[in-house]
Amino acid sequence: GEYVYRKRYGDCPILSLLVTSELHTDTEYGGPFWIHVPSKIRVSDLRDYIRDRSGIMPGLMKLAYRGQSLDDESRKLEHYGVRYWNKKFPDWPLVIKR
Repeated sequence: GEYVYRKRYGDCPILSLLVTSELHTDTEYGGPFWIHVPSKIRVSDLRDYIRDRSGIMPGLMKLAYRGQSLDDESRKLEHYGVRYWNKKFPDWPLVIKR
């Protein structure tokens, strides 16, 4: 879980993100729930992490943060500005879109 990703991405800030879904009911994915991930995590690893927590297959996940789609799996959360905006607005959710 978290330890593997922290080890893989080294010493970088940890983000606390609220995960919500527009695609599932709360009981279907066990949410909304909080995750704690490195700010340098790639979108592909983020999808795997959410799968481990919720059971939702990564191929079915379209993620968005502050209305912006996180569609490039090779980019890191920092590339999308998630670290910057999460610091200012920690309650803004990471959304699993339809």
